[in-house]
Amino acid sequence: MSQAVQTNGTQPLSKTWELSLYELQRTPQEAITDGLEIVVSPRSLHSELMCPICLDMLKNTMTTKECLHRFCADCIITALRDEYEAHQERVLARINKHNNQQALSHSIEEGLKIQAMNRLQRGKKQQIENGSGAEDNGDSSHCSNASTHSNQEAGPSNKRTKTSDDSGLELDNNNATVAIDPVMDGASEIELVFRPHPTLMEKDDSAQTR
Repeated sequence: MSQAVQTNGTQPLSKTWELSLYELQRTPQEAITDGLEIVVSPRSLHSELMCPICLDMLKNTMTTKECLHRFCADCIITALRDEYEAHQERVLARINKHNNQQALSHSIEEGLKIQAMNRLQRGKKQQIENGSGAEDNGDSSHCSNASTHSNQEAGPSNKRTKTSDDSGLELDNNNATVAIDPVMDGASEIELVFRPHPTLMEKDDSAQTR
């Protein structure tokens, strides 16, 4: 339902609103056109127009949307403000009752100190781990160098056995174990085991069967 309002030669302003179910279903009251007068008692009129906060006649009425109760504007604003402030005071009093201000500040300071100590310990631990990782890399490099030296020493011996032995006794020589002296770092002994290739084993088996 809309209505156009004309205001002093300006453009008409259109207002639009929606009717509720109650407004759609209600029947309008008949207008009193004769000289009939209705008598109402002052007590009933006072109960209808009384503010429940100040118990006086309504002034600058404000109505709540939920329950449609009417109040004076100053009364309801003051009451809501006082209720909010009282609620805040109750919350603060409950916090102060269960938590002492000095104890709370002391616990916060202690927590900050513990966090700082944990950061320092974590940094030292990372430095130690990095140092140990570098030492492990050095040990592995020493071990690899020792293994290469042992392979070089074992090479000529294998060649000598091949030249001296022509009957296919390469299996026994390849199965020999080589022990290396411990490294300068004090690492444990390394034992190298040489095994023949499967194709060589097949050739030797065929030679023996012949």
